[in-house]
Amino acid sequence: MKGSIKLHRSIMGWEWYKEPNTMRLFIHCLLKAQYQDSKFKGLTIKRGSFITGRNILGQELGLTPQQVRTILNKLKETEEINISSTTRGTLIEVVNYESYQVSDTPIKPITKAPRKTIEEREIEFRDSLVEYVNKYGKAMIRAFFEYWTEKQPKGKKMRFEMQKVFDIKKRLVTWSSKDWNSSTKITKADEHLKQHIKKQMKK
Repeated sequence: MKGSIKLHRSIMGWEWYKEPNTMRLFIHCLLKAQYQDSKFKGLTIKRGSFITGRNILGQELGLTPQQVRTILNKLKETEEINISSTTRGTLIEVVNYESYQVSDTPIKPITKAPRKTIEEREIEFRDSLVEYVNKYGKAMIRAFFEYWTEKQPKGKKMRFEMQKVFDIKKRLVTWSSKDWNSSTKITKADEHLKQHIKKQMKK
């Protein structure tokens, strides 16, 4: 025999839970039932069923044949099992057998992928800008890259990672449309950006 069965705590409210022998025999049936379809002396035994007899069950559980018969009838009446006679013995089928089964395949714990280092994320950001070099030129892309990869004082995040939304394509369009020499009102953020660009362009 291989595998295991599962019992939910709700079984404590089962009507036969406080009858030790009935409880024992039912669990015994769960353990004896075939976990896959099989053959027994020419008979097909379906998953969740097994061939036995009152005398055999009595010997396995230390009960008399009469006790086994009484308990089986109780379990049949409350539809825990089905019982039928065959030429090879008594066929017992556990009703709702699948609900007591546990997969033999171990469940792999879900683990989060380790967060990439800031250096790795910086390289990815740089690589994502390569396709725009021909359109905007190396100088502008370099300035864009240097500005948006500026790090926090503690070095945990870059400037672009602190934005709620960051679409590189749209950001580049906005960046390229800035006329830093015009008389248009410039915000403090723009002024910071302007000085940064001038610094980078001198490199």
